[in-house]
Amino acid sequence: MVRIKDVGRVDLGAEGYDWDTKLDGKPTATIGIFQLANANGLQVKKAVEQTMKRLAKHFPEDMKWVVYYDTTNFIKESIHEVIITLLEAITLVILVVNQGRNAKTD
Repeated sequence: MVRIKDVGRVDLGAEGYDWDTKLDGKPTATIGIFQLANANGLQVKKAVEQTMKRLAKHFPEDMKWVVYYDTTNFIKESIHEVIITLLEAITLVILVVNQGRNAKTD
């Protein structure tokens, strides 16, 4: 069981909100989920998706849930770029070390 307190916190904002949200021209209920400073964004996303999939089983037939804005895409892309940079650095180190060995044997 995942509880909100396990992955985030709930804050009461303004006393009242006089705005509504729509997606594709249809009314929606919007929920903003913000991770804590020490939380792993990818784990938060996974926990939220698992919870929503479980809850969706009880939704009315014409109701669905979607993630409209997902900041974890940036996290995934950043991790991918770090891995590429690391592999490039390792390759360069290997090339330089081999060049140094070849220069000593000449």
